[in-house]
Amino acid sequence: MCQHLYRLTIIAITASLTACSPNPNRAEHTHGETNMGGQASQTTFSLKSDEISIPDGKWWDDSFSQAIVAVAQTQGVDADYIDVHRLSTNMFAPAMNDYESCSAWWHWYGRDVAIDHVGAALGLSFEKLDLPKCQKWSKEIAGEWDTIRAAHRAECAPILHTALQAGKPILAFEGWDSGEEGVFIPWCQWGIIHTVDQDATIKGITRGRDESLYTFVGPCYAVTKTKTKLTQPQVDSQTLKLASQRIRAEGAFASKGDVHHGVAAMDRWIHRMTTIPGFCESCYTDGAAMVCAKSCADRMILASQQAAEQLRKMAADASPDAKPHLETAAESYQRIVDLFGPAVDNDNPNSYAKTKGNIEAQAKHADTLQMVKAELLKAADAMERAVIEQTP
Repeated sequence: MCQHLYRLTIIAITASLTACSPNPNRAEHTHGETNMGGQASQTTFSLKSDEISIPDGKWWDDSFSQAIVAVAQTQGVDADYIDVHRLSTNMFAPAMNDYESCSAWWHWYGRDVAIDHVGAALGLSFEKLDLPKCQKWSKEIAGEWDTIRAAHRAECAPILHTALQAGKPILAFEGWDSGEEGVFIPWCQWGIIHTVDQDATIKGITRGRDESLYTFVGPCYAVTKTKTKLTQPQVDSQTLKLASQRIRAEGAFASKGDVHHGVAAMDRWIHRMTTIPGFCESCYTDGAAMVCAKSCADRMILASQQAAEQLRKMAADASPDAKPHLETAAESYQRIVDLFGPAVDNDNPNSYAKTKGNIEAQAKHADTLQMVKAELLKAADAMERAVIEQTP
């Protein structure tokens, strides 16, 4: 992936109060009326579309890392997508959300667990906003969902408004919508909130778009620059430690609620592969069978390719004792890429395209997933040994 695509130029960034205009990204800023609990009618952290954006990228790119790169630029911090992807540990092991009914999307969750480490490495602070909790969506409340989430937005709006007014852009997950009839964007992506209107309409930038609606408020972080950051040896050591914890589903990466990481995520992946014809119950038809499985595999292949590449780079600068362990970890990730090869090759008789919901064929593929899980654990062992050898 071309890393330079994520380097952004910002001409001017201001926190201001603005009267409503057709396009707040390009508005001339004037003082709005005071409403919304004594606050301004509209608050905009000014991010013009021609100055900052989140690249559209590929379906399986990490939207969390993409959004971090963009929001870092608002603080004058130059960040690189691949580096952030490494710091976040999101390239080192999958995350799965059991609550997500569609398996094509369940790996988009659990991306912000190492956000404090990302901040410490880049010189940024990510303050998680204390927002009111919202009822979870379910089929039973589907008819009331628009009303429920609108009421929740109204509760959250003043808190978001305060952060924006203080000049803090807001990194936000889940609940994104194009706001345009017939235009779909992933709801479970990361974006940057730049506007809170008087009526609690919330807007921001998302992948490939300078304005999207934030219709359901999920986790949000107010972003500021810090005066200090970790040294490179500290960054590398902590990244490897966290990557190992993620793989083992330990520490901050231990399963919480519906979200699982590493081997815990792999266990759920294997379970679905062996028990659900077509892998995704909500999407299974003869024509669409295994499309969601391929989405998960494509994500895993790209992340593993990048993990192997980054570990080789780290090995090149490592001590003689640590170097072979980092190379061993890189080899495990390369084997993961190779293991998934037949499944994503549509011409291969063992591919997802040919499997088409055959549960016996899926059970055979589950053996491959077990081997992937084993390679992840080998990588964790090797990274832990590298940390020990690097430690003075």
